[in-house]
Amino acid sequence: DSAAARQPLRETVEAFLQTDQKRHRVLLLQGDAGTGKTTLSLLLCKWLWQDFATRKAVPVRIEMRRYTAITAEGCVADVLGEKAVKLSEQGLPVVFIFDG
Repeated sequence: DSAAARQPLRETVEAFLQTDQKRHRVLLLQGDAGTGKTTLSLLLCKWLWQDFATRKAVPVRIEMRRYTAITAEGCVADVLGEKAVKLSEQGLPVVFIFDG
């Protein structure tokens, strides 16, 4: 069953997200083309939205291949725009997921 096969991965991601939530952390997933990195980023967004009621973290997935010669900060500003101010005012943590 594919759902059962993904469970250890979800548990690993959950443990990462729950540790010391006040610090900025990075989880880097690397792999060859076709190994499922994009699929994982989509699943992570789905899991975070499903758990929003308890975690209160906003997932923001950014497709880096859409950008050329721009910094990560520039991508975030482009994607969030004015929403960044609202998220900050509400004190909601954001989980940035950069794909590509």
